[in-house]
Amino acid sequence: MATGSILFVHGSGNRAADAAAYGAKLTAGLKLGPGIMHLSNWGVAVGPNDKFPRLSSTMPTVAAAFGLAQDDVLTDPYAPLRALGGGVAGAFAGTGKSDARAVLAFLQSGGLDLEGTPVSTDQLAAAATEVAASPEFADAGGDPVALIDAAVTTAAARAVQRQGPDAIPAGAFGFNPIDKVKEAIAKATMGTVGMLGTTAGRFSGPIARWLSEQFAPRRQALMQEHILVAADVLYYQRHSDRICKHVRTEIQQLSKPRLVIGHSLGGIILVDTLFGRNAPNLEVDLLVTFGSQSPLLAALEAFDRVVPNVPWLNIWTTFDFVSFLANGIWPGKATDHEIVVDAGFPEAHGAYYDSPAFYKAIGDHPAAAAVLS
Repeated sequence: MATGSILFVHGSGNRAADAAAYGAKLTAGLKLGPGIMHLSNWGVAVGPNDKFPRLSSTMPTVAAAFGLAQDDVLTDPYAPLRALGGGVAGAFAGTGKSDARAVLAFLQSGGLDLEGTPVSTDQLAAAATEVAASPEFADAGGDPVALIDAAVTTAAARAVQRQGPDAIPAGAFGFNPIDKVKEAIAKATMGTVGMLGTTAGRFSGPIARWLSEQFAPRRQALMQEHILVAADVLYYQRHSDRICKHVRTEIQQLSKPRLVIGHSLGGIILVDTLFGRNAPNLEVDLLVTFGSQSPLLAALEAFDRVVPNVPWLNIWTTFDFVSFLANGIWPGKATDHEIVVDAGFPEAHGAYYDSPAFYKAIGDHPAAAAVLS
C-alpha cells in the first residue's frame, strides 16, 4: 500500500472536473489508498480564464448566407431546390451538380455524429438518397455553393419530416433543427482537417466554401468550445514562470516520499518545474510523464535550459503522435517506456488512463517503490 504522496498535473484543456476524473482513474489504476493522490489546480489557479470574456470582442458577426424560413422548408422540403430549377447554367455546368452529389453521398454514408440533433444517421442517409434521385435535384442548377446548400437543406428537412408530424413539437429543441443538422454535417466534414485547419486539397472550392458558410455564423461558439487546449499552451509560453512557481508550491506541500506525474502539457510543466533554470531541489523520488512533448520542445530549441536530476520515467505509445522520446535529448537522464494501447490517434493520447500496461510500467520502476509500497 502506498505511503507517500503523488501529485497529478493535468494537461491542456482540462480543469477541475477533468483533473478529478483522471485523478480517480490514476488512483484506481495504481491501487492507492485515501489521501495519496493530490491534484494540481494550476489551470484554475493560474491558467487562463476558460470563459474567455474578451473573446467576443475579437469575433465578427456573420449572417447565414442561404436558407429559407424553417417552417416553410419543413412544410415543403424541396422548395430550396425548386428555387434553383431550370437547369445548370453556363460556367457552372457539371461542377456544382457533382459537388452537391459528393456531399449527398457523404450524408448517405452514415458516418456522421448527429448527437444533439433531432434526426438519426439512418434517417439522414435515407433522406439524402431520396434527394439525390429526385427530379428537383436533377433540374436544379446555378451557383454551386447555393446548390450544395439547397441539397443539404432539403435532405435535412426530409430527415426531420421522417420523424413524423408530432415528433418535434414547436420549440422542443430551442433551435432550428435544420440548421442543427447542417452544423453537425459541417463539423463532421471539417473535423477531418481540423477546425482551424485548411480545406485546400481535400475538398473542391464550392464544398470548402459551403463548409465555411456553415462555420462562419457559429465561429465564436465553436472557438469558445474548442480553444482552451490551444489557449493553455499559448498561455504557458508567456506565463511558465508563474505556473511553475505554483506547481513547486504544490509539490512542497506533499508529504514525503514524493512522486509527480504529468500528462501532455502537465509533463512539460513538471520538467520545467523540476529541471528548469534555477529550479530548487524539491526532493522528488520519481517524475512520470506520459504523452509528453518536452523532448519535442527541446529539439526545436523552444525550451529553456533543462538539467534532469531525479529519476524520470517517460511513457509513450506508438499512435500517440504527440508523445516523444526523452532519452535521445537527455541521454541517461530519462527512461522511455513504450506501452501498447488499442487506440489510434487522437484517442491514443488519452488511452493511458485505461491501460493496465501504463500502471504496471509505473509500478515496476525502482524509484516508484518509495511511494507505492
